[in-house]
Amino acid sequence: MRRTIRCVRFLLTTVSEPTESDLKCFNDYDAVMKCHMISDKLHCPAYKLSVFHEINRTYSCSFEHFPPKTCECKFQVPGFVLTETFSATLYRGEKFVFTKTIKTGESIKPKPPTIVSVNLTENGNFLITWDTNYNEPFSSSLSTKLTYGIKGSKVNVSEHHFTKILSRLTLQPNSDYVVRVRTEFNNNSIFSDYSQPYEFRTRKFQ
Repeated sequence: MRRTIRCVRFLLTTVSEPTESDLKCFNDYDAVMKCHMISDKLHCPAYKLSVFHEINRTYSCSFEHFPPKTCECKFQVPGFVLTETFSATLYRGEKFVFTKTIKTGESIKPKPPTIVSVNLTENGNFLITWDTNYNEPFSSSLSTKLTYGIKGSKVNVSEHHFTKILSRLTLQPNSDYVVRVRTEFNNNSIFSDYSQPYEFRTRKFQ
């Protein structure tokens, strides 16, 4: 009798480790630093971050999965200084992956602002008042971007605003509008999340 031996080959797929460019860290210039990696293949809980501050203080956080494909961790910091740096080391388990330098001044993502009011002025324009949720002088270093549109419409207008006046010439009469605000620091293109939407109604223009 001849014996037949069958061999079964198992192919093991390996997931490449993240690199420095995969890790993005932002601080709100108040009390929180948040870091994330975008991948649908990483097992997020396997990774942790050890962050060394230049004044001999160390922070750590473990990554969690946030749908659809983001690994994220965050930690509290007792205040930030524009010129300071952090050294972030990524580990998978106890295995060293890489170290990346994070500069506070280059990684500021402001907290979302809060719209306080939208009031009609004497000449028919709208005065928008918002709180940056920061104190001076940092508050004055933030530029603002407004997004507004008719309620329920998918068409919105986004523009940088250095004043708080929304011209009636850009609005349709007798319509319900929604406005949102977000900010950025020093034109670094890292915008805050949008404020909560604020609704207002235009009147019938003469």
